[in-house]
Amino acid sequence: MNPLKKNTTVLVAMILATLAWIIILFFLVRITLHFQYFSLVKSKVDIKQYIKDNHILSNFKMANGEISGVCPFHARAKDFNFKTKDEIAQCFSGCGEKWDVIDLNMKHKGLNKNESLKDLAKTYNIALS
Repeated sequence: MNPLKKNTTVLVAMILATLAWIIILFFLVRITLHFQYFSLVKSKVDIKQYIKDNHILSNFKMANGEISGVCPFHARAKDFNFKTKDEIAQCFSGCGEKWDVIDLNMKHKGLNKNESLKDLAKTYNIALS
């Protein structure tokens, strides 16, 4: 094989390998930022306030820092509970479904996870950049 062709082949292989790594790093950075956005929105939006703002529970009670009322998503459900320690809303009707603020917004408004994230960021003036 011609030494020039061999060097060219090696150079092309190195360039392709470098491009592959650049693409992988690009997506890893995007994924990391994506998870940071979810964490940021969850930390900035109080789920109790979200429940009140969106009238998710029409008849609710506040006691000991928790909200309870009839589950808005399950007709047979008698209890919907919120625990302030972990910012999780949970249905105690037997299904046991749990939601953080992003999941609750998804369920309430029929959005996917990314749409829910953007909707909450816009509603609560959280910059995602």
